[in-house]
Amino acid sequence: MNIQEIRQSISEFYKENENYVAETKSPVKGKPYIMGIGANTFFVSDGESSFLIDAYATRNCFRLPIKFGKSMLFADVESKPQNVEEIYKAIGAPAFSHIVCTHNHIDHTMDLRAFYDLCYKYNGTKPKIVGTLSSVNTALGYGVPEEDTMVVHRKKSGFDSIEIGKFKITFLPGKHLKLFAFYKSTYQRKPLKNKGFITAYKEGGVLDFFIEHENMENVLLTSSFGIGEYELSKPVGTLVQAIGGAGKERKTFVKQLYKHNAIDTNAGRVLVSHYDDFFQPLSKGLHFINVSPKLIETMRNEDKEKPVGLLKLYEKIEL
Repeated sequence: MNIQEIRQSISEFYKENENYVAETKSPVKGKPYIMGIGANTFFVSDGESSFLIDAYATRNCFRLPIKFGKSMLFADVESKPQNVEEIYKAIGAPAFSHIVCTHNHIDHTMDLRAFYDLCYKYNGTKPKIVGTLSSVNTALGYGVPEEDTMVVHRKKSGFDSIEIGKFKITFLPGKHLKLFAFYKSTYQRKPLKNKGFITAYKEGGVLDFFIEHENMENVLLTSSFGIGEYELSKPVGTLVQAIGGAGKERKTFVKQLYKHNAIDTNAGRVLVSHYDDFFQPLSKGLHFINVSPKLIETMRNEDKEKPVGLLKLYEKIEL
């Protein structure tokens, strides 16, 4: 599928949920932008420096059909480089210098090697893979050379950070929403061996990203529906808030999270992300994954002046 075909395929989803889609604008030259390509994977660029946040574009990672539920954790899964390449080519096969990982679940790191190889194939550059030890060990398990990786740590103070051109990314101690009891936050201390099971991808701690750039307001990007263990002293222009799997969260918790991430940071707007069923191929359109768009109504009701809406996938959105 090319970019026009993808946009056509997912257009019905956005038409059905038009009241929940964020109002955004395309970037002007020199302004940083973000483009979501599904799940929590984003391409970020200012035209000079570019990086990928997370690495998952396989979409249907199951070898055999399976229903969503607890049984999926034991399903036979695989990265499908041909699927990743189709999506990568559709967005123009852009060069990027880094893949920066939020945490190590499959929908965030399964396609690290595929994106690493594709960037080299189409642009002749090998991106640096940055993340917690667990995420880096997934990259190593897929055969990425150690010299092309960088471990950062989840700290509650003295946060790690990196600079990519004019971008500065500070790694904050985020938290994941509650999962099944046997799939809690655990660590992957050695290179990944058993790539065929979802539970093999140990979370390794969640990182929220605080992204700064001289030509944009600050961005706070989350990868799950959890309340991070930090308080920000700098203002936030854009909050990118992940909501996947949050359908069973109580309204009181939703309000607590929104206060911490959006109200207390004085965020100018909220772009809701990580809402699509990333196990479905794009040819079947988009579908919510275990979450209701009414969650957005709850957020909007907490501060009626703050714009809140879905981050539209496969569109360049100015930051």
